[in-house]
Amino acid sequence: MRAFKSLVLLVAIFTLSACGGAGLFQKDPASSRPVDLTQMAPLTVTGWTITVPQTLMVSEVNSIKPRADIVWHGDPAGDRYAQVQSIMEEAVRRAAGTMNGSVPVTLAVDVVRFHALTPRLRYSFPGEHEIEFGLQVTNAQTGEVIVPRYVVNATFMGFGGDQAVMAEAMGVTQRVRIIQQVEMRLVQELTGAPVANIAGFETMIADSADGADPQGDTMDDADAG
Repeated sequence: MRAFKSLVLLVAIFTLSACGGAGLFQKDPASSRPVDLTQMAPLTVTGWTITVPQTLMVSEVNSIKPRADIVWHGDPAGDRYAQVQSIMEEAVRRAAGTMNGSVPVTLAVDVVRFHALTPRLRYSFPGEHEIEFGLQVTNAQTGEVIVPRYVVNATFMGFGGDQAVMAEAMGVTQRVRIIQQVEMRLVQELTGAPVANIAGFETMIADSADGADPQGDTMDDADAG
């Protein structure tokens, strides 16, 4: 009976994923960067604004995949708009700290979709953290828009089941992983260069599962979770 319930849950997950690509609450389709930054002088980020529109629908429903723009259970119950803003702020701050080019720019970031895993799904199976945000890049000196607004897709796979439990015990929370993913996607978009994905986390968790000491690998960003 338990196996049958698990099978039904898996079918439901795949069905929802298949029909949710351009779902009811996805405001903008993901798009490609409209300017080739590899042909420009390197950038340095001198400032930014982050907007989490109050028009985005929030869901607190602990189902497999709530129909909403913002689904976030990685912080205690509270203002989900403010919590998402805090996560994006940290990610942008970290990305900006890696940029030391000759062209000063400001960033305008607006959240389009922030659909993380619910506890019900997270502690059963892996699933996608669906993170999408608008990005516009402006010359901080001239006010010229260097890169018109477009939508960045930072969606990635979240841990599930025992892997999620183990990650939490090691301080690798959903917040930690989302911050790093958004940071790396921003660096990639602002430099035009590919960057490593967050697969290193999976390696660390796998090593721990094989008997490695989880305290042997420390992470600077674990405190963010």
